[in-house]
Amino acid sequence: MMWKPVVLPVLMAFAFLSSHAQADLVIDFDTDPTGAASTDNAPLTSPYIDPSGVTVMFGIDSSDDGVANIDADPKVYFEESGDDDPDNGFRFDGGGDPAVYDTGASAVATARLGDFFLRADTLDGSVGGATSSFLVQFGGFSQNVVTGTFGDIWDIDGTASTNTEQYLVEAYGLNGSLLASQLSPEGISNDASSLDGRPWRYDFSGFNQGIDHIKISFVGSKTTGIGLAFDAGEITSAAIPEPSSVILTGMVTCLFCGHGVIRRRRRRAASPQS
Repeated sequence: MMWKPVVLPVLMAFAFLSSHAQADLVIDFDTDPTGAASTDNAPLTSPYIDPSGVTVMFGIDSSDDGVANIDADPKVYFEESGDDDPDNGFRFDGGGDPAVYDTGASAVATARLGDFFLRADTLDGSVGGATSSFLVQFGGFSQNVVTGTFGDIWDIDGTASTNTEQYLVEAYGLNGSLLASQLSPEGISNDASSLDGRPWRYDFSGFNQGIDHIKISFVGSKTTGIGLAFDAGEITSAAIPEPSSVILTGMVTCLFCGHGVIRRRRRRAASPQS
């Protein structure tokens, strides 16, 4: 088979661009950053790293100084699902008495929770003040930048208008700008229609720049006993465009445009004169 002159360069260009594919890193907290099985109540103090070198760190920012910095002690811990020790991530109120902790409201929810999740129990002002927030901080952008991410916040419920739970999730870009925000449902009850023992997912993607960090703030009416049960984080990263790849992309566009012009001219030349 003989290749048309325009086809081979186009195929070569696409082969080059496809080599700069995106990568996905799923963090379910069933293993720690070293790949070892997680341990109940163990602190998480080091980042997860994807194959391109992008780092993902979780922790509390209690400084309230307008700068996204995880505290030297991140104050986040691995929590084993279904474990009933005093250090728990959430109570499934629908489980009745005795109290049921760290368990999904259904078999499907429990399976989604997995064996471990991440617990942060200092958002109520007990450490760092009432303005403490939970950060997902990205770094290591030598090859890739983060282009999308999602995560699950568990058990957003409440018992009265003065005892509600709600979270504001914000995505910030590499230049410090707010890219987008998502507000969780307000937890005003713990009945079967609520998020008692169930997850709510935030999901960000489609930005024209990389994501620097995710900030999760508590905005409910509760004033004590505020924590965060977090799970199932996924991070999508893509290669930072290099000048050569940008030029090649332009070449591909020119080749297609030029090919189209040539074909149109040939068709006009071949058409009968009226």
